[in-house]
Amino acid sequence: MGDLYNNKLCIEESMEDVYEQKEDTERLIINDENEKLRLENQNKFDSIKSLLKQNMEFQDLINLVMVKTQFDYVKLKKKMKGVTIFFICLCILAIALGSYYAIKIKPYLLIKFLSLFVLIIILFLITRKIVRRRTYKIHVKNCNKLELNFKDLVLSVRGLLDNYGKLSGEIPVELAKCISKKHRICNYDKYFTFICENNKNIRKEIKNKKLKIFKGIFCKNKYMLSIIESAENNYFNTVFVYNRRDSFEEAIKSYLKDQE
Repeated sequence: MGDLYNNKLCIEESMEDVYEQKEDTERLIINDENEKLRLENQNKFDSIKSLLKQNMEFQDLINLVMVKTQFDYVKLKKKMKGVTIFFICLCILAIALGSYYAIKIKPYLLIKFLSLFVLIIILFLITRKIVRRRTYKIHVKNCNKLELNFKDLVLSVRGLLDNYGKLSGEIPVELAKCISKKHRICNYDKYFTFICENNKNIRKEIKNKKLKIFKGIFCKNKYMLSIIESAENNYFNTVFVYNRRDSFEEAIKSYLKDQE
């Protein structure tokens, strides 16, 4: 009986050792997976910060061109406003004449005046484009006179667009929406859009669906970087375990939630 009891104890101890080893192995696997996941998210933080810092360098060059050329979007806006007012007056005059002649003289003339109205709208759109293109060409000439390398400027704009294309796949949409709500479109973003719309090589890029969520906040690279760093320090790499998040997305969402 004693031998049987001893054998039973040995078997139970062996089974306990097996279970403990199994639990330790599973724990190690889970820890390795968690470490791997955190490393991937840390790399995401580092990659996004690197892109934003590069954007800030591009932004400095673009700002330098704006300052040296004294680019003023308000002047362009006034030109466009003048063109708009002129064509609105022309449309009102056409409608008034069309209505008068249709009622007093010949009803079929109304069709001709409606056609004229459509033609005026087409001319309006063409004129707006011509004014923008002319302003753009004058701006390029000013850059050349001041010995500013306009090609470098275009490369900076393309670089920003490429980086934001990459960021669009990494940064939560909530972050972009939060920044756009807090900040109005600045002169830098208007200038940025002005270059994109008038340069045939990069015109289509600003219309990219992914880039539309960033439209109006291209100048907020420094602000966005501060958010990423705060989320990383306070929610991802924090020493407080209860406040620690395991992914980039969770850290950003927690940061934005606490800012509400």
